[in-house]
Amino acid sequence: MTIRKSDLHIVDNKKGNSVHKTETMALLKKLLDEKGSSQLELANTLGRDKTTVNRWVKNSREISWENAEKIATVLGCHPVDIYQPAVTVMLKYKCAWNGYMVDIPKDDRHGLKIPFEWYNANVEAVQMDAPGTPCDGEVWLFDIPKNKKIDKNCVGQICYITASDTFKKNNDKKLKFFAKKSQIKPTWHPLIALLKPMGNGKLKIVNSYNDELINDMCEHLSYEDLAIAAPVKARYNPELIINSHR
Repeated sequence: MTIRKSDLHIVDNKKGNSVHKTETMALLKKLLDEKGSSQLELANTLGRDKTTVNRWVKNSREISWENAEKIATVLGCHPVDIYQPAVTVMLKYKCAWNGYMVDIPKDDRHGLKIPFEWYNANVEAVQMDAPGTPCDGEVWLFDIPKNKKIDKNCVGQICYITASDTFKKNNDKKLKFFAKKSQIKPTWHPLIALLKPMGNGKLKIVNSYNDELINDMCEHLSYEDLAIAAPVKARYNPELIINSHR
């Protein structure tokens, strides 16, 4: 998704919006501090007079969108970050190559900046823990609805999937047997896997790498067996996120 200038309403600081002035000034200063850069270094890199940059920081001169794009390139952020804080969510889950999601230990959890284009209040971030695969280390984002429901575009997509209460109740014994066989705790974990049609009106959940069933309970499913099936909305490597903004 490309952010256009017309998509944003930039407050005119000359109209007396002191709150916005303070916030914008603080944001640019914070971004410079995070980069370990000075106003003079930014001015030299941009080929601008240091007085201009100082006025941007003090907010006595409005930063145009074109200049915000140039600043963002230098500071390694999104142009929108010049005008409003980037949103940070807690990264609480990881997913192995077999599709099973697990909790990240509380001591290992950390905040993750979500790109402006992809954030909303219902977004869930999951980090892939799949050594030897192209997606290892990637963060996958999903829009998880407040009210459990199935996304109409989920079939044929890699999705964040949870079982319905009815399915859990009907298959509790199977879960315990499977858990004992696999030497894992009998817990209903969310899955990140490919939801495929079987051609007979039923669905199956398969590993997106090898097209094999996640487990024996993941075939001959109906929509009623699923509580949530939300397709992945974005995949990115946090270390390379700057490149996705250019």
